[in-house]
Amino acid sequence: MLGATLAGLGIQRSGGAAYRPIWVVKGPFWKRWWYLLRPPSPPANYVPVGPPLWAGPPESEIGVGIPTREVLHSTPDLAIALTDLTAYSNGFEFRIAIRSRTSIDARFFGFGPHPTTEVITIEVRLADSRSGKGATSGHSDELMDHYRGAREGREPVVPAGPIVGTSGGGGGGKRWDFHWWVWPLPPDGPVTLTLSWAARHITAAVELDGTAIRQAGTSSRDLWDGA
Repeated sequence: MLGATLAGLGIQRSGGAAYRPIWVVKGPFWKRWWYLLRPPSPPANYVPVGPPLWAGPPESEIGVGIPTREVLHSTPDLAIALTDLTAYSNGFEFRIAIRSRTSIDARFFGFGPHPTTEVITIEVRLADSRSGKGATSGHSDELMDHYRGAREGREPVVPAGPIVGTSGGGGGGKRWDFHWWVWPLPPDGPVTLTLSWAARHITAAVELDGTAIRQAGTSSRDLWDGA
């Protein structure tokens, strides 16, 4: 625009190197200013905060499987089952399989822009009367407290447990599968698992063998131990 104004006044601007831009960023306009707005780089000694040891199975273990296939709920239109129980040195995980004759809204499992509060919850009660509860809608409060404490420079607190929560899963339409994690290993005796789904008016419980889970977990080996 300045060049056009000068030309209209009869003034010719030199086209030499002094008037050429030294560096031009290609692409959208905002990229030209991003270097002024981007956050500073982390310090050289920065160590990212990883998940606590109680948040999931050890990465160096395969675990010990316990044959489990319990149907928690079954109607002509919907079935929910507990399968694939695996014990580790610090806890155990299992899969909740959901099969439906018709499609299920993903919001019941914490997906979508407006998830509902009527999600599936699981409560685990141990033989010593301790209990924990988790839902398909997100991470546990204890895990959020761990990251918050680390961010604020506080020593993370190890929760009393049991910690119950999803460790992965998904699906779509008529088929959904979710992996659940329970920490720590249970004491000897029964483990009562109760599944609730308010949206479908479902409450179902199953009793697991805590002694068998504990024995399997204590026999799980570190793959790299002694390597």
